[in-house]
Amino acid sequence: TACCGKNCTTGTPCPRFHSTLHSVSTRALLFGGSCERNPEFAYTGKPCEDILWEFDLLNNKWKRIYAEGYHDAVAPVPRAGHAAVSQGWSLYVYGGHTGSVEVEGDERVVWEYRWDQNKWTKLEPQGEMLKNGNVINAVTFALSKRFGHSAIVHQYQNKKRILFHGGLRTYEGFSGTAGKLYLSNDFLEWDITTSTWRRWDLQYSPFRAFHAMHLYSPSSAFSQGTGYIVMAFGYGHDSPN
Repeated sequence: TACCGKNCTTGTPCPRFHSTLHSVSTRALLFGGSCERNPEFAYTGKPCEDILWEFDLLNNKWKRIYAEGYHDAVAPVPRAGHAAVSQGWSLYVYGGHTGSVEVEGDERVVWEYRWDQNKWTKLEPQGEMLKNGNVINAVTFALSKRFGHSAIVHQYQNKKRILFHGGLRTYEGFSGTAGKLYLSNDFLEWDITTSTWRRWDLQYSPFRAFHAMHLYSPSSAFSQGTGYIVMAFGYGHDSPN
């Protein structure tokens, strides 16, 4: 029986969309998602209050997870349309929306959930924003709230990073455009080791949201830290693509 609401303890999670699901060993972790569709805006809906579920792949059972904050950090607010990746025992979550607007105050923050400790940590960026390795003045570039973006993990030698692309953002500070959404083609990197952001300037980057993204690295290329990023589907300027 599906259980809906923040007080769920048994059963299975409610039907939802724009959630994420990641596996480690014999378990899968379901995070976030919307449980009610917004009739005025198809992209969004009211986020599910039961944000964290674990599925046992061996016993075919769901379990609701209640996680604490670490060092006074609270758990992330319910959200959907976020991007998430898993690395080892950690689940990393960035961005998303709360039903009608993007998550406020989280535009520079990455959340980490440790499965082995059942704790959330709010990862604040250390140092300045980088652009192709050079420091960017905060006035000229700042991270914006977003949802519908994609994420992948890239690991090379001792460097571990998360790559984010695209998504939907709202205009901020422009006359007559406040609150209106637009597609992004940002390509961002979060360095897991140093907790720093970097923005990549690419010769071409498609404007896309709610798309699939995959890292393809043949063994010969991966040993040199190279490879290909493949993107497909989603919403573009001629939506859907």
